[in-house]
Amino acid sequence: MGFNSNRLDFSEHRVPQSWLRPSWDFAFAMHRADQRAQAACLAKRYVVLCSNRHGGVSEGAFSSMNLGLGQGDEHHLVMENRKRLATHLAVPARYLRLTHGAHCVNADEIALERSLPEADAAVLQKPGHALVMLTGDCVPIVLADAKGRGLALVHAGWRGLALGVIESAVIALRKSLGDDAPLLAWIGPCIGAAAFEVGEEVLMAFPPDQRGEHFFRKRPAEKAAERWMGDLIALTRARLVMSAVGAIGGGLWCTWHDDARFFSHRRQGGGGRFATAIAIRHEAVQESVSVLR
Repeated sequence: MGFNSNRLDFSEHRVPQSWLRPSWDFAFAMHRADQRAQAACLAKRYVVLCSNRHGGVSEGAFSSMNLGLGQGDEHHLVMENRKRLATHLAVPARYLRLTHGAHCVNADEIALERSLPEADAAVLQKPGHALVMLTGDCVPIVLADAKGRGLALVHAGWRGLALGVIESAVIALRKSLGDDAPLLAWIGPCIGAAAFEVGEEVLMAFPPDQRGEHFFRKRPAEKAAERWMGDLIALTRARLVMSAVGAIGGGLWCTWHDDARFFSHRRQGGGGRFATAIAIRHEAVQESVSVLR
């Protein structure tokens, strides 16, 4: 594919073992040597890290790897945590400025010395810098081209999902790569269906075919009138499938219930934020690829 042969040291040996790092095995038939090789190539080509509460210096409710400014944590502690995250990326880290909307930007078209505009998704194709997104209950999604040509980072709260942030990111990535680009998706930790209680305004934000019990389960009347338990993962998967994403992995962790590993905005009444970060190495990836569907 003609990628630069220079290599970046992403210091993976220092990444805390409890952090999440997708291997992309879910997208390939691992009993086949060529498919195993392709998954391994993508793991070398793409850097995808999802931090958690471990590995930082913050204290109390923000213990210990809080990366969010503005939640009440000490500024110098957050900045130290961000420095620690940066050591695992080895390239300048640029933070998405989230709005709970559906706007997607191409980070490669914005000069490195400039901050990214407000957006809830961004496309990345060039090595040399990383994108970081902070969440505390919303759905972090990484879209990846199976041929190693680019990534997209997506922040999907219920508002963003309803507004089409996933579709916006898929369209932007395929605009850069081609309409037939074979895309994969990895879903990070978010609030689970057993914890995400919502009112009618959330239910009605989605089209009628996404208001059924597969997506919103009504609470018993004696517990809470006109309340539903929303399944953000089910909504995310449905929209990824409708966008012709070939394989979907992750989506296995609930931020609300797993208080030992993750911050949760709802559980903590604010709390800290953890990161999902992406970067691209210079390693080339084989052109031939067959993604499971």
